[in-house]
Amino acid sequence: MKIVFSGPGSVSSGALVVFATEGGTLTSSAAALDKKTGGALRRAIKASRFIGKVQQSLTIMAPAGTRLDRAIVVGLGKPGHIDELAMRNLGGQIFALLGSAESKTAAVMVDALDKGKLSPADMAAHIGEGARLRSYRFDRYKTGKNGNGNGNGNGNGNG
Repeated sequence: MKIVFSGPGSVSSGALVVFATEGGTLTSSAAALDKKTGGALRRAIKASRFIGKVQQSLTIMAPAGTRLDRAIVVGLGKPGHIDELAMRNLGGQIFALLGSAESKTAAVMVDALDKGKLSPADMAAHIGEGARLRSYRFDRYKTGKNGNGNGNGNGNGNG
């Protein structure tokens, strides 16, 4: 899967990740997508338990009015609490969410936040770093499919 960070209005297919702050307030890109989909994001938020807290996400499959496979709304929490570590953690969460998706491409729309400490460029950089860290897999000693099959690499099944 190819993941890109994009400016408003430049994504037409694949998966699109947008954000909401605590209280369910959509960022400007999320609000634009909501308008394009005829209010699908706000209806989905209202129908769910999503309130924009950190670690919350909401997936809208094939949103009407777009050619997107899915739109994913991810909670940022309180704007004043967003820092580098929070953005790295968010990047890992987004990578995991997109890893289970069947989309061939994904875009992450990052907007400036009121009361936010980070610029959109800094936020995108830290999200990308977190996604990169989450994507790391140490499988140098992992037994392959043609190996012994117990997954531990020593052949005796005892770890």
